[in-house]
Amino acid sequence: MSQSIYTLKFTDTGDAPFSGRGVSVPQGSYIRFMLDIGTNILLDNPALVTNYPKEGKHFKRDEFSKLSPKQAYDAVNPWVVDLFINLAGSFDYYLEFENGSKATKGHFYVDPIITINGKEIPLDSIIVQTALTKCLGPLNEWPDVLRVVSESKYNMVHFTPVQELGESNSCYSLFDQLMISNTLFENSQGLDEAIKMQKLKDVVSKLEHDFGMLSMVDVVWNHTANNSAWLADHPEAGFNLQNSPHLKSAYDFDQAIIRFSDSLLNPVTGLGPLISTEKELEAILTRLKSEVLPELKLWEYYVIDVKSEVQRFAEIFDSFEVEQGVRIVLSESEVSVDAKVNAIEKSAITYTGDGERFQTRINLDFVLDLFYNTIDLKQTLEVLTKQYQKVLDIINLDLYKVYNEDIEAAMDNIFNTEKYSRIADYGLKLGPIT
Repeated sequence: MSQSIYTLKFTDTGDAPFSGRGVSVPQGSYIRFMLDIGTNILLDNPALVTNYPKEGKHFKRDEFSKLSPKQAYDAVNPWVVDLFINLAGSFDYYLEFENGSKATKGHFYVDPIITINGKEIPLDSIIVQTALTKCLGPLNEWPDVLRVVSESKYNMVHFTPVQELGESNSCYSLFDQLMISNTLFENSQGLDEAIKMQKLKDVVSKLEHDFGMLSMVDVVWNHTANNSAWLADHPEAGFNLQNSPHLKSAYDFDQAIIRFSDSLLNPVTGLGPLISTEKELEAILTRLKSEVLPELKLWEYYVIDVKSEVQRFAEIFDSFEVEQGVRIVLSESEVSVDAKVNAIEKSAITYTGDGERFQTRINLDFVLDLFYNTIDLKQTLEVLTKQYQKVLDIINLDLYKVYNEDIEAAMDNIFNTEKYSRIADYGLKLGPIT
């Protein structure tokens, strides 16, 4: 039986087809990478580069090799490299030229071959049921618990992680990524990880053999519990204000909520730590929003420091010289305040990236050039700075709206979380705030 050939034709500039989007191919087929006859970049001696492993090699995401066409380009036949595909996974490819330059990368995906008890089944016939591993009990009970899944005509079970969970007991918060949870065994004493893994394999095999069900498990290496010993040894792996400065505003908010929660333990506030009704919860959140939030001035993480930006503008404008070729030419009908707002919003807003307050900045060179080309030269600097301030105030309106929307979302999240945690009959009933 002949194998199928799937052709991927590079663009005239050597970039991957389909704007870099991936294509899916089945195992046991060929991918034919092609450049048309007469394509100019063939003069640069292109080579195909891919991380699809050579025969007998294991796949490594960052390990690439070069493949050349079997037949040198002769200007009579297309440039062609054929690659036989018999390994499932996601792979990258691109063209590299004699001068070392590289074209845009592309991707191809190879479908796995799925079998149940030795019989191959189409991918689109998989019917999956998710099971929360921590709720299934010990491994020896899984077949009885999951029998109903098979009887409901599912042929695959998707398990949440099987590793030891952190103190939150969330299904996706891992205490130890390399340790299978002791809760999966009636008696885990004396069981090393190899024995645990074998017992897990035995159950997975039984589910396939007896019930015709495959098993799939989430691998979430980057989901680490806050009490993980590994995280204590590698704090740089977690979110912190050094590697994630964009979280500074969230950190300020979190600290304020903690202090506010502590204040609820003081009866002087008129609010207590026990929340029994939605009305009591609303009263607490009203105080949080009206008394705590204004003091934080979190909007400063969103908006432009207008006073500072106007001062910079005024100090430099008189001595500013427009470079040739940089001028922004607007017609008479386009010199309005709105036109300046649109131009600055489109091309002049920058961010410091340090997560500090007033991190939203303005590219002053752009603004000076814009104003220089759209002013009446008789206007005084005072008039110009007032106009610039008006422009920035208008831009800030949208930024304040984003801030307000985020605050409303945060308040809604707090309300719904606390309602579930402390009030709702179907919730956790955690009791007083501590």
